[in-house]
Order: sequence, then C-alpha cells, then structure tokens
Amino acid sequence: MKKSCKTCTSSTALAGADSLKGKILPNVPIPTQDRIVVTRKKPETVSQGGIILPEMALPKETEGFVVAIGPRVGATERAVAGTDGPVVGVPKVGDHIYFGQYAGTEFPYEGQEYLIMRESDVLMILP
Repeated sequence: MKKSCKTCTSSTALAGADSLKGKILPNVPIPTQDRIVVTRKKPETVSQGGIILPEMALPKETEGFVVAIGPRVGATERAVAGTDGPVVGVPKVGDHIYFGQYAGTEFPYEGQEYLIMRESDVLMILP
C-alpha cells in the first residue's frame, strides 16, 4: 500500500508544523526503508539587535519539518512495544524536528530543497 505524502503548497507556508497537516501534495518524493524527507526551517535573517545578516553568514538550520516518511519508520519501536499503532517518539508527517548539523543529504526536487536522513538522525521532536 502506498502512503500519501502531506506537505504544504508553498515554501512560505513552512513557518509552522500546523501548515503541513492535512495538505496533500503527491509530488513529494517518498523515501525508502527508515528514511524521512525534511524541509529545513528558514533561518532568521535579522539579529536580535536589528542587524540584517547576509545569507553567507547564516549557519545551516538544524530544525525542520517532516514532509514524507519511509515505510519502515518506527518499525523497531513498534516491534518492541508489541503494537501496530503509533508509538511515542517516532517522527510523523508534519512534525517539527531537531537534528544534527551534518545529518542527512540535501537534494533539490522540483525547485525545492529537501533533506533526506535516517530516522535515527532525528534528535528530538519539538512541540
């Protein structure tokens, strides 16, 4: 059974995880096995003091939103828990996540930048 992917319809809508939920865009690539596809959160371009930061000076953002998951995401946790249902701590489509600075591989797809990483690269799921 093929899973449907949920994502937003524009890059400006990535401000919050709520904008991802309930919107289906079939042209998001579906990852294999225990991998997830993530869009990075847009970095702040103005400092707290009001200084505009150039794009080259901005660090790579380590927060993002899950836009697609592979079929084996959470399989280990479900096997340990002995259930087929959702398990706490497993990333789902629309989740706001935190990951390592060098986690995953960036790739462009239809004019948008995505990051593909293993489920184990996710350090925490943010509220």
